[in-house]
Amino acid sequence: MPVLIGDKHQDGQLEIDGIVYKTFTADTVTAENRRPETHKKFIDVQYVITGNEWIEFAVRGGSVPQEVNPLQDNYFYQRESLSLNDMLLRAGDYVIFFPWDIHAPLCHKQDPQRVRKMVVKVPLETL
Repeated sequence: MPVLIGDKHQDGQLEIDGIVYKTFTADTVTAENRRPETHKKFIDVQYVITGNEWIEFAVRGGSVPQEVNPLQDNYFYQRESLSLNDMLLRAGDYVIFFPWDIHAPLCHKQDPQRVRKMVVKVPLETL
């Protein structure tokens, strides 16, 4: 069984019992360059391994997505129509987003950051 988390394991994707573990490295961008999104079939658990990132979030409420990709379970929203909050995640922090949570991860407020993180996609049907 491969190691799922840590500094030495490789980026990539692994599925165990329908739960998808995605580990990747990415650079943050300004919030204006990140599209707020939701997912209908999965809960996102986002864990920061290294680096820092700002994540914007809001309750979906009556918001209607402007772009949908049901095959990828991605639903994107127009930023200007939302009242977004934000939070800073540092190495070792995690956040859980449910289908009613709009979120825009991998943002920065000043300088870009290189972030290594794991996103665990838990199917709603397993709960």
